[in-house]
Amino acid sequence: MFKEELIFLDHNFDSSDEVIKYSFKQLRRLDYVKEEYLDSILARESEFPTGLMTHVGINIAIPHTDSDLAIKEAIVFIRNKKDVVFQHMIDPEEEVPTKLIFNIVVKDPKNQVSFLTKLMKMFQNEILLEFLLTETDKEKIIQTLKNFLI
Repeated sequence: MFKEELIFLDHNFDSSDEVIKYSFKQLRRLDYVKEEYLDSILARESEFPTGLMTHVGINIAIPHTDSDLAIKEAIVFIRNKKDVVFQHMIDPEEEVPTKLIFNIVVKDPKNQVSFLTKLMKMFQNEILLEFLLTETDKEKIIQTLKNFLI
């Protein structure tokens, strides 16, 4: 699911909406999602936010939406230069500043929960998160992420 064409490092987005819209443009351009995906993911994010504070202090956001809008499975990884605010997935009133965003596109709804569970475990690894904040080689990022998800 990780591909070099969907890894974007050191952008300078100012908001979670900007991040999501950029991710959608890339996914749509490469035919990973349907046109309705953008409205759906923005609506879902406002109702069920995806910001996650980790115990290691490096926060994550994992925006995603319904699998019926997926054409192909994918994960967009965006590392922003500065924190962008997502709302906390458990307490939507709480802000979660993060530089690491994983936009998940799952085609089979049966796989979504198990995949999110694997990601949540992965996000508990401080060494991995530090690596994701600093690594510039996209192939190394892909290989490392794949190794964690096996």
